[in-house]
Amino acid sequence: MYLDFETTFMTPVPLFNGTRPYQQAPFQYSLHIIREDGGELEHHAWLAAADEDNPAAGLLTSLLAALPESGAIIAWNKVFESRTLGELGDRFRKLAPEVAAMRERLVDLMVPFRNRAVYDWQMHGSASLKSVLPALIPELSYDGLEIADGGTAASAWLRMRETDDQAEREAMSRNLLDYCHLDTLAMVRILEWLRERVG
Repeated sequence: MYLDFETTFMTPVPLFNGTRPYQQAPFQYSLHIIREDGGELEHHAWLAAADEDNPAAGLLTSLLAALPESGAIIAWNKVFESRTLGELGDRFRKLAPEVAAMRERLVDLMVPFRNRAVYDWQMHGSASLKSVLPALIPELSYDGLEIADGGTAASAWLRMRETDDQAEREAMSRNLLDYCHLDTLAMVRILEWLRERVG
C-alpha cells in the first residue's frame, strides 16, 4: 500500500474546530494498493468537499474502510504521514487503536534516497519525490499538472472552499485528485524500479 496526505498550511489561527494553532489539517489522501505479488493495482482517493466544515472525520473513516488490515503502508518521508495519523488518533480516541496500528505499519521509501544508497546525478542532490521521480521514471512527470506541489495543493483547496464558481471548484477538485494520485503512483513505480535492480 502506498499512502499520501495533503494538508493545510500551518496557520496561527486554527482553520477548524478541534484543531490548534499551526496544526496542519489533512483534507485529502491517495492510496494505491497491491494485495499480492503480481496483483492488480487499485487506487482509492478522498478529497474533502468544499463545504465540509472539518474534513478529519470523513478522511479517517474513508481511509480505515479502504486500507487492508495487514501489510506495509509505504510513504515518502513517513514522519509526515505518521504525525498526521497521530493527530487523527489523538482527536478520535475511539479509533486510536486502529490509527496506532496504521502508524506501526508505515515504511519510508525515501530512506535509500536520503542516505544516498541510491543516487542519480539528475536528482541534483535532493531526495524529494519531485526530484527522484523524473530521474528514475522520466515518463512520469509533474510537469504539465496544474498542481505540482503540496503548497499549491493547500492553496487550491482553500480557494476551492472560498469560490462560489462551481466550474472552478470542479476544476480544482480534478487538479487536486490528479496531483495526489501521482504522488502515490510515483512510489509504486519507484519501488518497482528498485526491485528490478536489486532482485
